[in-house]
Amino acid sequence: MTKEKKSSNKIISIIIIIFLVLTIPIGVLATIYYKVDSFRMLVNNHLKDAPGFVGEYFNSYPTEEEIEAKKTFLIEYFNEIDINNAADKLYIIKKDDNKLYNDIIRLMNNKYPNKTVDIIKLVRERELRKDLLFSLYDEIQKEKQDSIKKEAERLQKMDNYLVLKEIKEKINGDTDEQDKIADVINNMDDKKVVEILYYLSDEEKNLILSKISLIDKDKMYLLKSYLLEKEMKYEEFKDLAKIYAGKNSYDAFKILGNTERYSMSDLAKIYINLPLEKAADILKYSRDKEFVDELFYNIRREELLTGSKENITVKLSQIIDYIKEYEEKLNDLVLVYEKMDPRDVANIIEKLIINDKELTALKIDSINYYTVSDSKLAIDILRRLKKTTVSEILKNLNDRKATEITRKLALQ
Repeated sequence: MTKEKKSSNKIISIIIIIFLVLTIPIGVLATIYYKVDSFRMLVNNHLKDAPGFVGEYFNSYPTEEEIEAKKTFLIEYFNEIDINNAADKLYIIKKDDNKLYNDIIRLMNNKYPNKTVDIIKLVRERELRKDLLFSLYDEIQKEKQDSIKKEAERLQKMDNYLVLKEIKEKINGDTDEQDKIADVINNMDDKKVVEILYYLSDEEKNLILSKISLIDKDKMYLLKSYLLEKEMKYEEFKDLAKIYAGKNSYDAFKILGNTERYSMSDLAKIYINLPLEKAADILKYSRDKEFVDELFYNIRREELLTGSKENITVKLSQIIDYIKEYEEKLNDLVLVYEKMDPRDVANIIEKLIINDKELTALKIDSINYYTVSDSKLAIDILRRLKKTTVSEILKNLNDRKATEITRKLALQ
């Protein structure tokens, strides 16, 4: 019995030894096969020639040259496409095959080091975003930013008055609305923004600028400097209006009756700052209906932007019509006086010149525009008479009256 037991143990020991002798080399070879690329390729190449299914199986494996060619193709492809797109694809590769990822990065780094560094950073960012909460937060933030940019593009294309109206509504809304519109404005073109901000009230302007400063302080300072430039430019228009108000109306018309010196938008700002009677007296000389219509359109736009309720263009039209009607009647009188004896005309002028009381006036909204007195009528008649006729009339007046009339004619 003891002999049988010893014999059995001996057999088991022999089996174990045989198993170890066979499995250890196989295990070592398997480890080398999967860990050492060159060895694996060598084995694959030899076994391709094996008969039957073994040869077919190993023939399906790509050669080392084929694998390297594919890696080369991939690094060229990743170099050509957008860096974010490349990072997305390499992130997937890294999750599935870290070794392949390292090989590609190594090859890319040899050929395109700068881009490779940027891609590695983006891949790491994507690895850090594994946390669902952070991923969701980032996604929502991106959607919000995309929505803001889309809104900025919409406002960018709109008419300034409509944008101004919309921004005012948002400013008068709750804090969230104010923050959102500030973010939208921050994504718009600076020049467009200034054209809108200029027409906001000081309170509205300061509110928007303070909110923009929380997003981008540099942008806020830039907008402030542009606003200052625009304010100074508008002051220039006021000064120009004062200069042209003191000029002879026809001389002023030579400059303000076309767009050779000033743009139509600039002309509108000058006319708005002129006294209405002077503006009408200048525009009465225009025979270009298209020019006047475009000027009036720009004046109305400026009124809309400033919130003015004056309706300047309506009043200007009425005053111009009134002046033209007055001057037509004046011309009829001139024709009559040219045929009269200078002594009789002198008598009429002498009576008219001493009366400064209102003879007629255009009344708009209870305000008198372009008032005509006997004295003004007398001077306007003399200005239109021939110089020889005026000379004869003045000879028939006493020296004091003649001197007074000459002075008034020179001032006109």
